[in-house]
This record gives sequence, structure tokens and C-alpha cells, in this order.
Amino acid sequence: MHALTDHGARPAAGPGTPLLADTPPPAGPGPVSFVLITPTGGLLTRGVDGHAVPDEWGALYQETLWAAVAAAVDPHRRLVNGIALEHGMRAKVADVSPDVAATMPELYPPNPLAWAMLTILGAPAGRWHGTVAITGREDEDGLTAPLTDHQFGLIGHAHRQALRPRR
Repeated sequence: MHALTDHGARPAAGPGTPLLADTPPPAGPGPVSFVLITPTGGLLTRGVDGHAVPDEWGALYQETLWAAVAAAVDPHRRLVNGIALEHGMRAKVADVSPDVAATMPELYPPNPLAWAMLTILGAPAGRWHGTVAITGREDEDGLTAPLTDHQFGLIGHAHRQALRPRR
């Protein structure tokens, strides 16, 4: 019988022997990557721990990932909405209306690069403010995977297209 699947009696732990717990390993992927589109035109890649833990209702939640996304997208209130993009990606934007953002441009500056990129990636036309994040595919449990090489390629293409001068 394999030691990791044997739930029978275990020998008592001696000095220097770690205790084995019957708790399952953390769910979800390990490191998770996402991309930030800044209002100044930057395109930044970030990576954080993507492991999930049960929230107060028992659903799995990637606390480290969503704290990092909220801090980047809306560092003032940490309120974020998601928008579906093509190829399983999602955009994460500050949960602020264009009217409110217009009254606080120092907190939520217009992000025309994100406007163009998200439209290219399949989002409805919109005016986005502040930093915008792009994350990977969510599974049926709501866990977000790292961006794939293909998704990074699509984001890079959208970035190049958005920077092209209009004729």
C-alpha cells in the first residue's frame, strides 16, 4: 500500500519527523500570470500564487491572485468587475462609471490603450479608466488559470495593433 494513500495507523512521530496531516493540498494552479495595461501605455506581466482556499461559504477562492488584481486595478477602493474576452480571457476593470471616473481623473485616468486592446480582444466597445488587468481562463469552479503562451501572443498582437497610428 502506498504511504500517501494509506489512512491507517501511522507510526508515532519521533524527534525530527514531520507530522503528516490529512488535509488535502491547496486547490488551483500554482503561480498565475496576468497582464496589466496602464493608463500611461505600459503593458506589464505579473505573477502571483494561484492556490485557492475555501472562503466563508466553502467555495474555493484565489485570495492572493484577487488581492493583487484589485490592488493594481483599483488601489483606492479595490472594487473590480470582469468582462469576458475571446479565447477564454477576462478583463478586470475598476468598478467605476465613466461619469464618476471623469470627476476623479487623478484616481481613474482614461486608458485609451485599454479601450483599443480590449475591443480587439472581443470586449464590447467601452471607455476604461485606470489600470486594466487581463487574466486567463476560469474553470467550472471559478478558478483562474495562468495565461497561456497563445493568450500572451494574442495580448501582444492587440497591443501592437492598438499602438499603430490611425490613418
